[in-house]
Amino acid sequence: MQTDPEIPKSSIHSDVQAKSVHRETTSTSLSIRYLNCPICDTKFERNCNGLDEPVPCPSCGYVFPYVDGYLLMYRPIIEVFIDRVHPLPMVPGHSSGGEVEVPPNEIVLIPFDIEYRKEPEVFFVLPGNKAAREVIREGILVMPLSVSTENFILFSRALDRSTTESVKIDWMAVGEIGDWEKPLWLNYLQNAADLVQKEEDMAAIVMLLIALDFFYDSILARCGIEYDTIRRVGRRPGMNEKKAKLQLIEEQMGAWPPGVADSLKDLTDYRNKIVHNVVKRDDIPTIRSRRAFTIVLRAVLYLLEMYHRSRVRPAHEPQVPGNE
Repeated sequence: MQTDPEIPKSSIHSDVQAKSVHRETTSTSLSIRYLNCPICDTKFERNCNGLDEPVPCPSCGYVFPYVDGYLLMYRPIIEVFIDRVHPLPMVPGHSSGGEVEVPPNEIVLIPFDIEYRKEPEVFFVLPGNKAAREVIREGILVMPLSVSTENFILFSRALDRSTTESVKIDWMAVGEIGDWEKPLWLNYLQNAADLVQKEEDMAAIVMLLIALDFFYDSILARCGIEYDTIRRVGRRPGMNEKKAKLQLIEEQMGAWPPGVADSLKDLTDYRNKIVHNVVKRDDIPTIRSRRAFTIVLRAVLYLLEMYHRSRVRPAHEPQVPGNE
């Protein structure tokens, strides 16, 4: 039987009861498992049995890895992965939510309808499709005190001692479920997203470019190009392994569009400047981690489209995901 977590009295205002109280709550849930076909753009829902699972499009029949369709689903709104209040996981996830009645000056334990793989993001739903991590409703401050994989604890405090009525709060939790075996590049990309959320700009930028480099390896491996080939091309005069990867990608799938190529060059030069103190030009722009994340993920999504479309229609050039 699950027991309520102990709440340190020193961390709670003297007016707040130092105990967990179970409250009835109306709940809703929704799996985050929509995919986008890289060829015909059909959007559909499908359970995930593995990130590399081959998925046939119900419209055109093209088969693609689950993770590709999942990420491509969000190409017009890739900022959802680093949203300040409720970021989506970069793998299939689950959203729980509901309405709960919260008395003033109490601790309320709210169970999820599913066990998350790690602590989900918990937030409150406000009028006008807005969201917040804490809310003041009818003179009562409500915020999550702690979050686990199975439940979360709400803390409420009346801003006026005369407040005695309970308030109803709409809440939602979004997080990752399932023990998916992630490719290395996706692990680094999710770690970078977490660093962006923590506003650790330098670490996030370094992690993002590591993720991109591993993604180059992954996409070339799909084309049948292994590391030995990359190393051999990289040893040619005027080349290195990174230049070799970019050259091989262009040979396999076509050239980068100028906007993507220029943004990646700016990000690489900025990383070299802040990490290695290497300044190759005077006009290197300052790039914050949120913009760096969008640059890298747009490059990843563009390469995914290039790869899939080159398999069926080599002459078709995919549209650059999102807007710079």
